[in-house]
Order: sequence, then C-alpha cells, then structure tokens
Amino acid sequence: MGQKKKIATKKAAGVSKKPSAKKSHKIATKPDTPPAKQGISAARKRIEQALRESEQRFRTLQQASFGGIGMHDQGIIIDCNQGLCDITGYTRNELIGFDGLNLIAPEWRALVREKILSGYERSYDVVGIHRNGIKYFLEVQAKNVPYRGKVVRVTEFRDISERKLTEEKIKEQNARLTSITQELKRKNDQLEEFTQIVSHNLRSPVGNILTLLTLLEESAEETEKAEYISLLKVSAFAAQQTLLELHEVLRIKENIEVERQHLHFADIFSRTEDMLSGIITELSATVTGDFSLAPSLLYPGIYLESIFLNLMSNSLKYSRSRVKPVITFRTYKNNEETILEVADNGQGIDLDRYGHQVFKLHKTFHKHPESRGIGLFMIKNQIETLGGEISIESEVNKGTKVFVNFNKRHVDEPETADSSHSRR
Repeated sequence: MGQKKKIATKKAAGVSKKPSAKKSHKIATKPDTPPAKQGISAARKRIEQALRESEQRFRTLQQASFGGIGMHDQGIIIDCNQGLCDITGYTRNELIGFDGLNLIAPEWRALVREKILSGYERSYDVVGIHRNGIKYFLEVQAKNVPYRGKVVRVTEFRDISERKLTEEKIKEQNARLTSITQELKRKNDQLEEFTQIVSHNLRSPVGNILTLLTLLEESAEETEKAEYISLLKVSAFAAQQTLLELHEVLRIKENIEVERQHLHFADIFSRTEDMLSGIITELSATVTGDFSLAPSLLYPGIYLESIFLNLMSNSLKYSRSRVKPVITFRTYKNNEETILEVADNGQGIDLDRYGHQVFKLHKTFHKHPESRGIGLFMIKNQIETLGGEISIESEVNKGTKVFVNFNKRHVDEPETADSSHSRR
C-alpha cells in the first residue's frame, strides 16, 4: 500500500511535466538599437553639449571684456556684450539685428566695409558715432570664426577718445617745443651775429679811444692835442654808428606786429627816386618801374621804403665803370603771391664763391667807400619777419636780379646758398 502511493506520486509528478495543450502568450519587446546608431547619438549629444559650453564661455568672455564685443554676419549684429551697449548707447535688444556699420561715422563706413569683406584681422582706428550723435574715436579689431555652420565675424570695439586726446596734446607740446627750439636757434644765431659786431666793430674803436686818451694826457703841445681830439671824434662816431646799427637790428627782430598799410608801389618808387636823384643824375642812370601787374600791397610803409631804397642804391652803387646803369623795377603775381623783381646791368657777384656768406652781417663783396654790409642784412630780416623771402640771380660783369616774395614763408626749410644770396 505504501509502495502504491509512491508510484502514484511519481505519476502525478510526471503528468505535471507534460506540455500543456493550450497556446502560450509571449510579451512583445523592442528590438535592440544597433551599436552604430548608438555611437552617432552619443556624439551628437557631446557636440551639442560642447557647443552650449562654448557659447557659455563666449558669453562669459564677452561680459568680462573691457571693450565692446559684437558678433555679426556681414555687418548685421547677431550677438553682443554689455560693453558694446555702454560704448554705443544702445541696449542689447536694439543692437541685435542692427546694421553695425551704422555705429561708424559715415565718412569711415567704406573703409570698415572693405575690412569686413577682405577678412582683415589687424587693429585699425576709425570714428564711431554714439546713439546721441556725438562722434568719438574707436579702435577696431575683428576675426572671422565658424558659428553654427557658417563663418561670422567677431569684432572688438575700444573707445580710444582719451588716448587720441592725449596724442593730440603730445603733438601740440611737440609742436610748441619745436617752435621754442627754432626760436632759441634763431636767437642764438642772432647772438652770434651781435658777438661778431662787438668783437670786430666795437672793440677796435673803443680800444682806439682809450689809446688816444692816453696820448692826449701825455701830450704837451696844443697842435698834438687838437689832432688827438679830432681822432677821438672819429673813433667815437664809429662806435656810435655801430651801436645804432645794433639797435636797428634789434628793433627789426623784435617788432613783428608792425602796422600794415595799403601802399602803391609807384608811390614808393617815386619817393625812392627823389632820395637818390643826385647819384642817378651823376651816373646818367636809367631807372624805370612797371607795377601794372601788381600795383599795390598791404605792408608796413617804413619797411617797403627800406627795401626799395637799399635795392636801388645798391644797383647804383655797384654799377660797372664806364657803363651807364640800367635799372628796372617791376611787380607781378605768382598765384596769390606778390613778387618784386629788381634787375640791373652792374658788376654782379660770383655766387659760387660767395654763396655761403649770403646776407650775413657786415659781409661785403665789392670795394666801395660806403660798403658796410648791413643794408641787405636788415631788409632780409624785414622781409622774413613779415612772412616773405628774398632770393637772387647774379653773374659777374653782367648784372643781378633780386626777387622779393612778399607773401611766402618757409619756416621749416633750412636756408641754402641757392635760396638766398647776398650781392654786396
């Protein structure tokens, strides 16, 4: 009995192992994603994440920049930082989509457009225009960068108005220093001229006066005393003349703001002829004037008379022996400049030999009892002080032409032997 139960139990267990006659129902599942597609998806996520991080870094750098930064596509602003808003006066919302060329002054836009099209990457200066219309100086530097599948341009703007103002102040200071240097050089040259007067012209008569005084004290005869007194007068007169010349030179040098008058050349010419009528008659000279092309001038009368007198007297004084002097004065215009030309058929001067001594004080080139070498020195200073220049053409034994340009002044050009020559 007990054995039968065991068998029955085994049979029951066997029955439970047989397959069921009913159909089984399986749960549907998605097929697995292929490995290749999983790799592409992960890469895309990494790229998108990197792009977000890159944009965030760009945004951080934008805000940290001391200047204005804008990203634009062919001038149309895509993005910008607060710095650009501060510089231009616009809000960020106003700048997005705004044509960046309108931030530049109209006269500079063509240059900026050219830099954009050429991809120029170095810094350059332009003039910007603020929202309120005020112009200011800008330093601009840009670079082409890839952005969302295309190439755009990132530009940095720096307001350099303070720097430009500083540069202008430095230029003004340099110009002022240059002017002071030139003035000091002029005064130094002037001092050198005056030193020459003292050493060569005052020393001799003063020394001679002291010697004559000693001899006068030692002399016992009245005739000798009278002779020494006469010689003392001559030496004293020479010293006085030197002092007067020095005073005249100083007066001309310092008297820049002299009164100008409306003068007619014909009137000055006529007065000069009257003052020299004696020597004109003595030499049988022919002196003519033609002022039809430039009849008048706004100029100090005393200076113009001095110029005419010195030039006419020189032409008479240094005429050739046994040749009747022929002297012509004429004026004409060269653009806006008034030119006086004085020509003669006198002795002339060898400019190749004496050109380096042009218009120097007390330099003479012909033997004549009245030659002192101060007349042309003075009129040259008169002419240049009033903004003009004097030049000369001359040939020995053929004559001389003197040109006075009353309106031209070369402040920065060095004086050369070709630009100004003395004839006496």
